[in-house]
Amino acid sequence: MDIPVIRFYLYANIQILLGGLFPLGVTSAPYHAYLGGVFSVLYVVGGSWAIVRMGAANTALLVVCGQVQSGVVLDIMDVEHIPNWELFSGVVLILGGVVLIQRQRR
Repeated sequence: MDIPVIRFYLYANIQILLGGLFPLGVTSAPYHAYLGGVFSVLYVVGGSWAIVRMGAANTALLVVCGQVQSGVVLDIMDVEHIPNWELFSGVVLILGGVVLIQRQRR
């Protein structure tokens, strides 16, 4: 067996015996408290998949585009803020750049 596996097994069993493997209140947390972990795994797996197929620069552009889109959605949800064309033009320009770069690669 590998040393890190043995160490993990040993430390996990010690924590189980001491009763401190899970913090208090973990079982009473709402389900959406754990969605961050699920989305993080999907983000890492999606990034690894996209880098192989599109390249690092395009993947980074799509990440930035996703962040801009999230900002636009949050701005639209804001009651006091009226959406304008500048919000949507940033998303369209980034996506257009990714499409142009992908066409040139083929």
